[in-house]
Amino acid sequence: MKYCQRCMHINALDAKRCGECDYKKLIEPKSDSPVFLVTKNSLWQGVVAGILKENNIPYFTKQALGGGLSAIIGTQLELYRFYVPYAAYDKACDLVAIIEGSEDVDYGDDFDLSEDIDSDMEDQI
Repeated sequence: MKYCQRCMHINALDAKRCGECDYKKLIEPKSDSPVFLVTKNSLWQGVVAGILKENNIPYFTKQALGGGLSAIIGTQLELYRFYVPYAAYDKACDLVAIIEGSEDVDYGDDFDLSEDIDSDMEDQI
């Protein structure tokens, strides 16, 4: 992986420029290099922060709009950029994928969500 010090994004190993900001000077990331993880709105911000805390992954956030604009238009429209240390990046990506629903979660053999949904729907009919 190559790391962009300007925008803190991870790029492919063979990248010549950052795919996010087009910066030329990509380097190998250090284990403590802050790496961009994800951008989330104010509703999802707490969920992402919570799952990172639960898994002891250090992080920091930056507001995309900034405090001044958020004060004018309201915090509901604010976006938060999450950054984690490179050493925790893969685990943090897996956790975000799970909460976004893009990973299949194994609930075990005794759990059949389809039966619960069907019975709930029958109760409403």
